[in-house]
Amino acid sequence: MKPEDLALQNKVGNTALCSAAASGIRQIAEVMVNKCKTLPSIGGSKGALPLYMAALLGHKDMVLYLYSVTEEEIINEEDRIGLLVATITANLFGQ
Repeated sequence: MKPEDLALQNKVGNTALCSAAASGIRQIAEVMVNKCKTLPSIGGSKGALPLYMAALLGHKDMVLYLYSVTEEEIINEEDRIGLLVATITANLFGQ
């Protein structure tokens, strides 16, 4: 599989990394990101970053990993607020 293949989006706009983020399986995400470094910056359905998807579903280990590989300038103010709310809602905040 070529790196650009990982950036393909399904009919609702999600990449394979979005699915991996939703699953919470960090090892899958690591393999994908090692092959295509821009994946964490590609928003999925409604522009949601994989990082946000992982936070929304309460996958702490995935959130920590994706936060470390997502370029800071990609995360805008609206994304930051959404991440804060998602981490609090999922009881990830402060852990």
